[in-house]
Amino acid sequence: RELGFSLPDPRAGFFLFPRLPDHLREEGGVALTERLLGHRTLVVPGVAFGVPGHLRLAMCVEPSVVDGALSAFRIVCA
Repeated sequence: RELGFSLPDPRAGFFLFPRLPDHLREEGGVALTERLLGHRTLVVPGVAFGVPGHLRLAMCVEPSVVDGALSAFRIVCA
């Protein structure tokens, strides 16, 4: 949320499906996915699920992996 993503509070499960901030929606989820991949962070663009302007994130990983992904998001989304 600190980077402008809209995210409802999760109730269960291990997937997050945040909406891209406006400044990243113009670029699109696929382009953001490719930039994150360059920082060893794998996400799935929402367009793959019929919901453009979102990303699908899996949180079923070690906390250190989540920390690394957050660092990548801070770099790519700044």
